Amino acid sequence: MSTKDVHNRTADEPLGGASRPAKIQASGYSKDILVQDAAPLIYESIDWVLRNIRYDHIIHPVSEPYFNIVRLVERLHRHFLDVLRTELRRLDVEDINAVQALLLYNIGEAEVVIRDLKDRGYYHGSNVSYNIKKLTEFEYLEQERCSHDRRSIRLKLTDKGMRLCNGIRELQNRLAAKILTSPETQKGLEVATQSMLHVERTWTDFIRYGRE
Repeated sequence: MSTKDVHNRTADEPLGGASRPAKIQASGYSKDILVQDAAPLIYESIDWVLRNIRYDHIIHPVSEPYFNIVRLVERLHRHFLDVLRTELRRLDVEDINAVQALLLYNIGEAEVVIRDLKDRGYYHGSNVSYNIKKLTEFEYLEQERCSHDRRSIRLKLTDKGMRLCNGIRELQNRLAAKILTSPETQKGLEVATQSMLHVERTWTDFIRYGRE
């Protein structure tokens, strides 16, 4: 029996040319339905759902440009950490990882209070205390209490930490030179930066104020 025939049949007609009629009960299909009748019933059920579904309740897919940006942000961050891991191996740095190296790079010459690490975008992880402890233990960071607030601890790079930071800066300059090969590329990156800043502001507003 074709799918068209299935649609046009009445409840009392047999399915798929079966030797016995299918007994349709309020609680579901009877066990008397033959195995070969299962496929037409499945097709009929799917067709009924498609014809009766309420599309006003469907959440439509996210717009493709926005979805691509969200995926790209996460992928670029992972790739950049892979770049740092490769550079750390080249520099024979084995005592810290890529996330910790990125923290050093973001701090640079600045002096940062620990509680401001995430707020200022210096750190992109969850276990801040552990990484600060390791960086201090391996003499990449030094800590000192603020004179005006003894509860606050200020961080700054040691000479060892600054040497590594400069090594990462040199890498970044080489990568930038490979990317920025024309004015058009420069302009494209500037436009992309503005788009990313707009996304960041939108997400920040959502975190602070929730849904409108």
